[in-house]
Amino acid sequence: MTSKTKSYIFIAFFSTCVVLFLLLSNFPVCCEFFNSFDIFGHAHDNFIFLMVAFVFSSYIMTELAVYACRFASRMSWQTPKIGKILVSQGYITQDQLFQALQEQSLRIGEVLVREERITPRQLLHALAIQKKKKYRLGEVLTELGYSKEEDIRWALQKTRRRLGKILREKNLVSDYDLTCALTLKSCRIDDHGRIFAREK
Repeated sequence: MTSKTKSYIFIAFFSTCVVLFLLLSNFPVCCEFFNSFDIFGHAHDNFIFLMVAFVFSSYIMTELAVYACRFASRMSWQTPKIGKILVSQGYITQDQLFQALQEQSLRIGEVLVREERITPRQLLHALAIQKKKKYRLGEVLTELGYSKEEDIRWALQKTRRRLGKILREKNLVSDYDLTCALTLKSCRIDDHGRIFAREK
């Protein structure tokens, strides 16, 4: 977390304290509580004391928030994603991971167009009809005669592939590489984002 972010969090906490003080000081029950802070003879001194108390409270809450964020990020280190492990261990490049992730996010129509099983124009026509009829895209493409049922099933299987399978199909990793990466269950991440197996 950057110092700029910490400053924003501190300002947010301090502003909340001031706003709550101004809102709650109008209620009789809260008035008695806030009157207990009138430990000085002058209102000016009491105001300064309250502001210092708000600053201190905001600082403590900011530090707690930062600690909570760091703790949460450490918890996520225990199960890093397979793609991040493969990159950090040199099995694939960041570019190859990005391309595989893009392929993993393709939808059925995009897969069919990419493999030239339908044209982009046919996909747009089918999508327009799908919005009106609320059917599945595969059903619309089949009804229009743009695609066969086996092509739809094939495209659906393509969209359901996991990252490891895509990388294997591209011959970027082997089964052994994936097995090695998957064994890194307990890992740590250094300041540069590299993943290393924890020493026992």
